[in-house]
Parts: sequence; C-alpha cells; structure tokens
Amino acid sequence: MGTNKALVELGSLTLLARAVELIEPVASPVTIVGMNKSQHVLHVASIRDREPGCGPLGGIVTALAIASKEWALVLACDMPYVTVEFLQLLSRRCASASPETQAVVPETSRGLEPLCAIYRASASKVLEASLAGRKLKLTDVVATLRVDRVVESDWLAFSADGKLFTNINRPEDLAAARQVFER
Repeated sequence: MGTNKALVELGSLTLLARAVELIEPVASPVTIVGMNKSQHVLHVASIRDREPGCGPLGGIVTALAIASKEWALVLACDMPYVTVEFLQLLSRRCASASPETQAVVPETSRGLEPLCAIYRASASKVLEASLAGRKLKLTDVVATLRVDRVVESDWLAFSADGKLFTNINRPEDLAAARQVFER
C-alpha cells in the first residue's frame, strides 16, 4: 500500500478504528498491538511488539503476554469485511471449546485465517517457541496448535459475498472496499 494501512480511511473511519469498533462489543479491553498511542487518536490502549520485525506472530505473542483473560481475540486491521456477528460466533466457540483447544480459527479454501481468530493463553508457549526459533510463518505455527476450525459452512452465513476474510493489501483492494463501504 505504500503507507500505514491502519491509518487508511474507509468510509468515515480508518481501518484501525473500524477494527476497534468490531472488537469492542465482543472482547474488552481492546489493546492495539504494534503501534504507539501517539500514532492514533483512539480511546484504547496501545503497545509495541515485544520483538519488532517478527510480523504477525510477534504481535500475537505480545497480545497473549499482556492478555488479562483466558482468551484473546486477534483481528488484523486490514480485514474490513469481518462482522461483529462473526466475532461473536468465534467467542461462542471459545465458550464451548474443550480444555485442550488452544485457538479458534476460521478456515477457508486457502487455509487457516489466523489473523481473525481467538487464542487461549495456553497457546503462548508454542507461539513463543516458534518466535524464538524464528519460525515466523503464522499459518505453519498455528497449524501446530490444537485448533477448533471454524469451517466455511459455519462462517459463510456472515458473508453474503464470501469476502469475510478479504484483506486490504493493494490500492485496488482499497478501491473495491470503498465501493462497498462508501455507498
């Protein structure tokens, strides 16, 4: 994108503000991981990654390290099609998860979607070990956890057009999202 995606505007909100609005009805307190408070004007806490430069895995490890509850919801800010209702589904799945479950993660035809998922604090040891070993590919690391996979038949109802997990990675992705959100 050539800029900080979190601060890109979509409709009347930045992508970051949109993500915070989605999370607040489902999980609180909300903490932004990977940014200083000086980089945004939102009313939520912010924390830098404990190990900068380690990508999303570093962010999740940081989130779990500061989590005050058994489960931590993780949502990338560049997924504007995610809905509150879907995040509530993830939360309900956590409530009924077996004690061995370490994460509740959606799965698409492309594989796991670990940046729209909920992680149990007990997953932190596996994630930290991968980070320490510089095994940073998040989908590979998450696949080693005991995961409750939220399959397409469970999440498709929350996405009429199948775009639920579509990321904003390029200017053309943003242009397409603006056609949806700025009507």
